[in-house]
Amino acid sequence: MKVLSHFFRISCMILLTAILFTNCEKDSYLPNSDEEFAPSLKAISKEAHHALPFKVQFSAIYNPDWIPGDPSIPNGWLSGQATYFGNLQMENSPFWYLSEPTPLPTPDDPNYPVRVQIFNYLTAANGDRAMAVGYLDINPTLGTFIGHFDVYDDGTNSGRFVGVTGYTNITADNPGYTDPNSGNSYWEAEGEITFQGK
Repeated sequence: MKVLSHFFRISCMILLTAILFTNCEKDSYLPNSDEEFAPSLKAISKEAHHALPFKVQFSAIYNPDWIPGDPSIPNGWLSGQATYFGNLQMENSPFWYLSEPTPLPTPDDPNYPVRVQIFNYLTAANGDRAMAVGYLDINPTLGTFIGHFDVYDDGTNSGRFVGVTGYTNITADNPGYTDPNSGNSYWEAEGEITFQGK
């Protein structure tokens, strides 16, 4: 279990530090600047209450100062881009493990037999915030993972993310992975997001 826990901590580091944005093509719905971000805001007002495509490219870095059992200290931080978020504010996008990596008696995919549950905040470029909770199913041998995250409002969301609902899936066709050399993890995921609008 210590090996699995260490592996997951390394995996989470991959997600944040070595984010794949430096080599990614720009998608029209993954804004990199305020100018590119403006069309996304217009889409929100036009398409409120309708599911919109939602794509993320995230990396995660493990917090070396994390203390097991201390909920005041996050396990790490998320970095990257997401539709309607722009570039995340890493320092305001922490994540916590809700469980230790645990072998699944009947995994959804036998190639990914170990699951960890995660809670995190997503803070947009302009400071608006949403929360997400989900899980990663890990292949400890290959250092890859799949997973699912739900985005919703726990009462602390702000700005355009008040009342938001949505999800993303990390699939076996495009799994996330952990770099054993750098200890960094990263992934891409797609899904849908729905805004309450005004």
